[in-house]
Amino acid sequence: MSIYGLLYFLLLLTITLAFNFDRESSNYGDDNDADEAEGYNDVADVPLNPEYRSGKFEGDIVLPNGIDGIDGLAREGISRKAIWDNGVIPYTVDRAFSRDQVTIINAAMADIQAKTCVRFREKTAEDTRWVRIINGGGCYSNIGRQSTTGGQDLSLGPDCFWGTGGTVRHELMHVLGFFHEQSRTDRDSHVRIVWENVDDSEVARSQFTKSNKHEVTNLDTEYDLDSIMHYDRFAFQKVRDLRRPTIIALNGRTDFGQRNGFSRIDVLEMNKLYECPEEVEVKEPRRQQSSLENECSNISAQKKMFLNGRCYVASEEAAVFNDAVENCDHLDTAHAHLAFASTRTLVNALYSMVLGEDEVLTTAYFVGAYQMVLHPESPRRGWHWMLSKNRPGPGIRHNAEIWRRGEPNDRNGLDERAAAIANYGGLDDVPEHAKFYYICEYRN
Repeated sequence: MSIYGLLYFLLLLTITLAFNFDRESSNYGDDNDADEAEGYNDVADVPLNPEYRSGKFEGDIVLPNGIDGIDGLAREGISRKAIWDNGVIPYTVDRAFSRDQVTIINAAMADIQAKTCVRFREKTAEDTRWVRIINGGGCYSNIGRQSTTGGQDLSLGPDCFWGTGGTVRHELMHVLGFFHEQSRTDRDSHVRIVWENVDDSEVARSQFTKSNKHEVTNLDTEYDLDSIMHYDRFAFQKVRDLRRPTIIALNGRTDFGQRNGFSRIDVLEMNKLYECPEEVEVKEPRRQQSSLENECSNISAQKKMFLNGRCYVASEEAAVFNDAVENCDHLDTAHAHLAFASTRTLVNALYSMVLGEDEVLTTAYFVGAYQMVLHPESPRRGWHWMLSKNRPGPGIRHNAEIWRRGEPNDRNGLDERAAAIANYGGLDDVPEHAKFYYICEYRN
């Protein structure tokens, strides 16, 4: 080979190496991001609360006519003229909602009534202001009672009923008169908005407008990362990527933005705003059994549990992981899969369920966690919850609290790519071709 040929070869080699390095970097970020990104490289892993997608001010707030921002809105918001007279909210519910959706709406209202002096009642002919609960496609509401007479819309589209009904509770707090928590005047002392990760559109950037302290009251309560009114850390991202949060809590927490239920401070604020007597008894509302709960109770399996709107059933025969996935996927329901044991609390509950009256758990139970190859050209793998066979769902960190201490570890050099609840609780990585019992989860 001539000297020119050698130089040409070296030039091509350099370009090829640079391209491959750039491609790997674009997939995974730098070394400092590796642990955070493990198992989360698919943008579908980034959670999105449904109220972000309604296209309103701050995602789900309907502005009154003639008002184009939070400063003007605040004058109509948390003030005595924006709350409902005597804490009573008349309402109507559109007949298009299903029975289960109405049950979730009623449960959210009952939750507020059990913890405050606020009361919801069906509209009468004498009411001149009321809330129309409709399916407007998205999740959105006005802030508080509006000054004009007539009905004001509270929209609960199909996506608003996910999970434990937290989004319905979120929208009802808007109806009562509450803004989003991260709009508080003191938010910069508790969270940092990462503006370079926020979508560049004016609409998206306006979602993080901070209130004027002269116009909005914090009701003398502390800033609440646990509030059902707080955005999560990925709200209104420019690029859907778990390594690019839009909100960072200054105390290091990452679990804010929950839509499970009212926080202690949410309840305190509702009682303060509506000047409820201190002797209001906080109690859990009476709850009607859902159709799924009734179905769950009628299943003949020895080990089963209904929890947070989900039915969990343990198999009575062992199977390899792929067969367990397929068996759950073919249950007589459109929403069935191996159980997503996604929190330590749920892992402990499932462990207690399969343990039963035994003192020691003598066999493992597959759950729906699997370690996949993320990219064909890379040996790197990530743990995911599996929605069905060959269909990955959300990612799982290697250091998540659901794992038993020291797991996952590919014990004794074995390639352990499935996960199971084993003795002593917590999740353990296990061989996918071993036969274990398994836990199916399904919902309406």
